[in-house]
Amino acid sequence: IEKFQLGHDGDIRITIPIKSQTGEWVNERMYLPPHRRVSNNDAKVKNINKLGENRFFPYEAFDADPIIIVEGEKDMLSARSRGLNAITGLAGGAVPMHEVAMFKGHTVFVATDNDTAGDRAASKYIKALRGIAADVKRIQYPEDCKDYVDFWQRHSGDEWLNLAVESDQSLPGLNSVGVS
Repeated sequence: IEKFQLGHDGDIRITIPIKSQTGEWVNERMYLPPHRRVSNNDAKVKNINKLGENRFFPYEAFDADPIIIVEGEKDMLSARSRGLNAITGLAGGAVPMHEVAMFKGHTVFVATDNDTAGDRAASKYIKALRGIAADVKRIQYPEDCKDYVDFWQRHSGDEWLNLAVESDQSLPGLNSVGVS
């Protein structure tokens, strides 16, 4: 919470400040938790007007290996709180194509949501990163899980590691990190 300076809008949304590559504040994402959504018309995430550029977050993920791409700030924050080097794009399943070169030489695990949109996003990421990243692997959640947070609510850390192994590669340095 402190590291990412999370807050709230004084009402019902969780605020997530977004920094540029140079460390300047460029947006504030406002996330509406599921229990606060009254109807399907309630926007899950809002940006400050005209500041919702698609970019990766957080940029510090590019300082370490491997990088795990998850779908959404909630999953990214949860994964990072467990010691995983997670990152997300800030436009749902749209890949920030103008920033994919930042993955050059990295090992990347794509762990997008376990639904049709997540599968489409994973395909886009894998296609965009082939030839740029050193290696790209897809992590597929079990059928009973929609996303990273859902997985951790139902399964153990050992099972997370097994997902990486099943993707034909282990997660280097994570054999004890994030394991409950």
